[in-house]
Amino acid sequence: MREMIRNKLPTGCARTQVDNGDGYYVRITWEAMFHAYNAYALLFGTDQTMKRLVERGGFGESELDAFYPEWRNHIVK
Repeated sequence: MREMIRNKLPTGCARTQVDNGDGYYVRITWEAMFHAYNAYALLFGTDQTMKRLVERGGFGESELDAFYPEWRNHIVK
């Protein structure tokens, strides 16, 4: 099931609430967002979809650190 969902991820990147220091938000790959969202969903459920979470601004830095510590390897420049 997860593999099927992963194959349907959008191309491009997902916005986060992490400021890069230049007044812009850091963007990460959808795969990284998928991993973070799966960890989030295990704790808090799926009432808020990954799509809706991204529409609201994505995860903050501390959330990404907690849910998917490897997220920094997936920053899109």
